[in-house]
Formats: sequence, C-alpha cells, structure tokens
Amino acid sequence: MNADGTFGATDARPNFPWPVTHTISRNNTKLWKTDRPVPVNYDIPMDWHHMMPWNAIRNSWSALVTSGRWETIELWLELLSDDDPETHLAQMKAGNLASIPAQDLTEKLCWAKWNLVEGPNNTNRTDDPGGDGFDKFTTLKFSNNVRTRSQTIHSIYDLVRQWAADKNDVSDKEAKLLNEWFIALRPSKSSPIAMFEPLAWTIVTDGKYDNFGNASRHPTWKKA
Repeated sequence: MNADGTFGATDARPNFPWPVTHTISRNNTKLWKTDRPVPVNYDIPMDWHHMMPWNAIRNSWSALVTSGRWETIELWLELLSDDDPETHLAQMKAGNLASIPAQDLTEKLCWAKWNLVEGPNNTNRTDDPGGDGFDKFTTLKFSNNVRTRSQTIHSIYDLVRQWAADKNDVSDKEAKLLNEWFIALRPSKSSPIAMFEPLAWTIVTDGKYDNFGNASRHPTWKKA
C-alpha cells in the first residue's frame, strides 16, 4: 500500500499474517466418523482459499481511495479491526501513511479472516477458480455462516470485478451498495477463518498411498 492508500495494479499478495495452523488430518479420527475417504495416516495438504481474490480486493480498495469514497473505506476498515482507523484515514487523505501501518493494512485486507476458507490445496483441487476468480462456498454442505458470508462477498465481487486500480469515478450508487454489503458483513468481522469442513469436500480421483500414509499420487478434491 502506498502512502496515499492506493495500490499499483500489479502489487503482489502479502504474506499470511495470522498465527493459525492448518487442520491436520493425519490420525485425526474426529474428521470423519464414517466413510473416511483417505487413509487415517494421510495428511491432506491444505490452503487458505480466498473467496474474493486479491486482485479484486486491491483494485477496488484503490478505486475507492482514488474516488474519495472515504465513508466506504471507513466501513471496510471497521471489518479489518484496524487499531486506529481515524488516524490512518487522515494519513491516507494527506498522503503520508507510514510504511508499518500500510503493511499491516495490506496484510489485513488481503487475508481478512471472513474472506478465507480452509480446504485441500490448489494443486489437488479440480474446481479451483485460479488466482483471479471468485471461489464460491455456497453449497449446502458448508456451514450457514460460510454460505451467507460467501453470498454477500460474491455480491461485492460482482460489482467491483472489472474495476481498475486507477478508477476514479466510483458512483454514489456503487458506494451505497458497497456500504450496505460491508454493514451486512459486520457480524463476521471477528469470525475466525472457516476451517476444513470434511463433509463439504468430495474426492474426484483417488490417491495412491503406502502403508505409512505417504502419497505417491495425491487425491483430487472438489466442493461437495
């Protein structure tokens, strides 16, 4: 994030900032009560999957800043649990946001916990939309909170998906819609990352394992 709160169109995704570890499936007998689809001693490689991808987050945030939509930025900051939103807003407006809070905000923007779902990693998923696509988690196997959140975030994504980072004409109507959706997300702002829900994923192709649970060929997965 630059000192004025904007991003460049190619600014890379920051590192994952949270002290959260992935679900361990190896010898975890609680994951599946019956019909376990993988050996009990196999550990599924996991990823943190973004619902709304980083490029859309980065570009829409930057467009809101460039368009002077500070009320919407303030609502977004609230969802990030920013420690000093009033100061950071003032600094962005003045173009003098310091590097440490800028980095902190970048990480919280990219890795907002309410936008993340844990699941089998990208390499072993057949339905991963790629880095620039929306990852929808609305099938009935996912928890109600995840489904509701995904629907709201998808509405945001549908509005901003074509926005460029230097867009400077976010309309009153667009800002109003975003304000409504960000307010709708308030109950989720303190939610933890949605961890692996075993019944929400199904195997597409079986893996090949030795007696110790090591995979010479990992299974592939998709959302159930």
